[in-house]
Amino acid sequence: MKQLFTVAVVLLMTTVTIAQNNLFSNISTTDQYHRYFSVQDHNNDGIYEIKDRDLIVKFKTKTLVTGEGYRLEAVIDQGNEKGKVLKKMDALGYSTCVGYPYESYIKHRPTKTGFVAIGDYAFLLYEISKSGISYGGISQVFIKIDKNKTKTANTGKKKKKDSFMSKLKALKNASSGKSNYGAAHKKLESLNIDKMITDYLVAMKAKQNKRTAKQKQHDKNIIVAKNKGADDIKKYNDSIKATPEYQDLQRRKRQNEKNYQSSQNRNIVRLRNNSGSTIYIGTSGSRNKGTKINAGSTAKWDCTKDAYLQKMTKSGGNNTYSSTSHKIYSKNSNCGTTVSIN
Repeated sequence: MKQLFTVAVVLLMTTVTIAQNNLFSNISTTDQYHRYFSVQDHNNDGIYEIKDRDLIVKFKTKTLVTGEGYRLEAVIDQGNEKGKVLKKMDALGYSTCVGYPYESYIKHRPTKTGFVAIGDYAFLLYEISKSGISYGGISQVFIKIDKNKTKTANTGKKKKKDSFMSKLKALKNASSGKSNYGAAHKKLESLNIDKMITDYLVAMKAKQNKRTAKQKQHDKNIIVAKNKGADDIKKYNDSIKATPEYQDLQRRKRQNEKNYQSSQNRNIVRLRNNSGSTIYIGTSGSRNKGTKINAGSTAKWDCTKDAYLQKMTKSGGNNTYSSTSHKIYSKNSNCGTTVSIN
């Protein structure tokens, strides 16, 4: 047992590049997903009709200190039941997850159902075979929500009027029971999903079969943790965290994050309003309401753009001064610093 612990510590001393197409790397814990609970292959050709969208969920994961993901939860993220766990699988309990660092699914042993994640999609499969490269079918589909489209929808911009033909098409779709669930959904319905999932499982199985002895240690780490109680796991994790190797790894992670934030800050300038009154700033000629800066407050600005004071029009809108006298920031100057507006 001690020998296994030693190997686990050694793993922390080396930066191991884990393929980005394994289960716990594929599934997003920051994005929301739409759930579809009606998934039917009417012609038995791998092309599915995916409908009945109901819940918005987020996935949550738990990971051993040695890096192996072992728990996956689908949690309702909107509505009256927000926070309720919809589905949970735990490799330290009644689920199986093997083949690290190329784990392709996590399967609940009693029911043989399991999660697979490919790109922007997650699938709940049933009757996953012992070999892990075939399954009986798909019971639920989860499609990642496009953040950019969500932001666009919430900008408050005036929506263009639908044309007569678009309205007619919408009525036709409604009468036929079809719904427009977006581009990601449309794309998935056009694919042979069975082939996509099977090809993925077979490719991952091939990677698993070619693993090195060091990579196979990941599976052993799961077995060790599974045979330990919750208190023992905590003690073990705490002992790993106390090692100089682990602390150095965390230090490097913090430094990388600091470097990243520093690089991000170089692309912005902070404008501080010392004028004593609330102001709005915008780009040259802009008629949209610009960035509001309260008296004594600071706002971020894209340092590659000129900034001008805005004035209110009689109609209640905003116009941006474009004269040099009302220019309060020149592009590509003082990036990463704070500029005062007096």
